Amino acid sequence: MRPAPLRAEAALDAALRNRLVTDVANTVDAQLLSASTGAAGTLPKGLFAYAGQTLAVTSKLTVDNMIDADALALGANVNLESLVWVMNPREFVNLRKVTEGGTSTRKLFEPDATRSGGLTFMGHRALVSSRVPVGQ
Repeated sequence: MRPAPLRAEAALDAALRNRLVTDVANTVDAQLLSASTGAAGTLPKGLFAYAGQTLAVTSKLTVDNMIDADALALGANVNLESLVWVMNPREFVNLRKVTEGGTSTRKLFEPDATRSGGLTFMGHRALVSSRVPVGQ
């Protein structure tokens, strides 16, 4: 059995390591989903800082928006196997509530049990983050 001070040191080391990993992960995640160009080479450039990207969220995300985006990806010869939807949790939940319409209550989007995490829309994985702007 280890003496008490060594166990306490190990616990403190583990707590500091966990805090450091969490802080770095949160910083990188926030930077990645931003329009920032990075801080003097110490942070990566945000996805929305590249030319041709738009961060402005002017309307609510709809199924039609997603179909249009999918069509644009097809037209640009994007590898659809690697395509990922990135959305805010509120948008994700709202889309999950969309039904076929009419008398049907069947949801258009169901979790995919065959994929890790199961969050998919229109055959593409969904990354849900509160750092993504919410549509109006």
